[in-house]
Amino acid sequence: MLKKLLTASLVASSLLSSAVLAEDDQRTKEKNLNYLIVSSQWEIGATANYAWEGRDEDPMENSTGLGIRGAYRFLDAWSVVAEYDYWSDVDSNNKGQYLGSTDIHRFIASLNADMWPEKRHSPYAIGGVGYEIYPDEDHSTHKDGWITSFGFGYRYKITTQVSLAGEAKWRHNFDHNDDDGAIFSLGLNYHFLKEDEEDEEKRLREQQH
Repeated sequence: MLKKLLTASLVASSLLSSAVLAEDDQRTKEKNLNYLIVSSQWEIGATANYAWEGRDEDPMENSTGLGIRGAYRFLDAWSVVAEYDYWSDVDSNNKGQYLGSTDIHRFIASLNADMWPEKRHSPYAIGGVGYEIYPDEDHSTHKDGWITSFGFGYRYKITTQVSLAGEAKWRHNFDHNDDDGAIFSLGLNYHFLKEDEEDEEKRLREQQH
């Protein structure tokens, strides 16, 4: 009887130790994942965008566009971002009269501040300035001009080098006070790792297998 109790105790202790070690290992992996993506300095990405002009009398119709971006993280929570957005054949009208369509090119430089940069889920604030170009101004009541863009986003780190981000920003044209609206974006970002981080990532993958 005593032998059976000792055997059962040893088995239970072994299972408990294995569970604790597995939990510690998972926490270590999660911590390393967070660290790697926070400490990576450079990233590139692509976005799908939707513009909402916000007023029935606005001469530009709601539209969709595509964008590319590059970012440099100079501190854990802070990064600078350069973006280019392209909108094709956006319809324009004036008091119900159709004017035609125009492409739109937007160049924006922003400063992003992450709330929880060390976690896989992180909301962040966005603020920046840029310039927008309307190649076919004859078909639009909007004109080329400087803009400001500000809002918020939410980032989810899928892997150590890939993240998914959604953003909602308000755009205002300095040169035309009645020219503003919201832009919603969804995009994927790729994070470049340093050499020592690549070695750490390789070690983590080997541990998982």
